[in-house]
Amino acid sequence: MTVRASRLLGAERVIAARRNQEVLQALGADAAIDLRLPAAELKQAFAREIGRALQVAVDFICGPVTEALIETLAQSDLTAAAAASDLRAVEVGSMAGATIALPGGSLRGARLTILGSAAGNFPPPERMRAIIDDVLARAAKGEIAVETAIRPLSAVADAWAAPDDGRRVVLTV
Repeated sequence: MTVRASRLLGAERVIAARRNQEVLQALGADAAIDLRLPAAELKQAFAREIGRALQVAVDFICGPVTEALIETLAQSDLTAAAAASDLRAVEVGSMAGATIALPGGSLRGARLTILGSAAGNFPPPERMRAIIDDVLARAAKGEIAVETAIRPLSAVADAWAAPDDGRRVVLTV
């Protein structure tokens, strides 16, 4: 859904990163990065795909993956200062770890803004209503689709333990 939303919001190029390669290839991104790579190879993959064209990174992972991404974004030369736009890293989840080490050089080496996305920093209510209205209107037009796996509430333990196949689990009563 993030890839599709990025396209709807005008992204010219979308890079997806994930551990599950089958799901990753099905996302429809312009490039795919395997998060199972060793740290040095992961940084190389980020550098190869990102270039300096990246404007926003939506991060559901945190931990070592985010550290590798930020280190890749940071440069010790003047390239970042000459970039056309700032880079935004939006932290959404912490599937790979709750914390990161953030060297000061990473902040000084890139025009990087790090934001969190959670209930504590939602937009003002009127802006949030407009966003929700837009999302629902796009969903009604078929522009946004969420693949779901419907399970009875009694199967919650099995649903929780099931491998990630890219679908969102909906529990029914």
